[in-house]
Amino acid sequence: VHAVFRAVGPADWGLYATPEVLRQVVVGGLARLRSLPPAAPGERRRQREFLESVMPLFVAGCRERGRFPRDFFRSLLDWSESLVEASRFSDALVCCDTALDLGARAFPDVWPWVRLRRAQVLVLQGELEEAHSTLMDTYRRLDLISDRGAIPALLDALGRVSLETRRATEFKRLLFDGLRLFH
Repeated sequence: VHAVFRAVGPADWGLYATPEVLRQVVVGGLARLRSLPPAAPGERRRQREFLESVMPLFVAGCRERGRFPRDFFRSLLDWSESLVEASRFSDALVCCDTALDLGARAFPDVWPWVRLRRAQVLVLQGELEEAHSTLMDTYRRLDLISDRGAIPALLDALGRVSLETRRATEFKRLLFDGLRLFH
């Protein structure tokens, strides 16, 4: 789907730009980007530019329809990961905030991962207090998390940020909460 969509050209993208098609375009585009060797900077740049033009189309299309499916939020999450890998932290943060503003919370299997990515970006930007706040707000709403794999990741990230912000007491409590949750 990615290759076909890319071949169609931007002028005709609107004809095929359904959330389902765009999800496959993003998945294929990110897979292609990751498969390119570092020795191919030109192709990597073109692939990234292609994805940068598809993501706003995806956001605009979902806003226009007033429908934000799970695949839309998964695509934003995947794209934010690619932006982090490229050290484009402010763009990754905008991506996460867009997902949260548009309703990622409606999907309890995606929402915690968006919050975790947001906190990761904040840590990478040196904004530890805001990262801690994001993680604590998520931790306080474990009832909204359906992906059990997200909870250990949340506890790990929150523990690290708690230590980095000199909250050792909170860190110890998190250790015991982790044990209680999984045993």
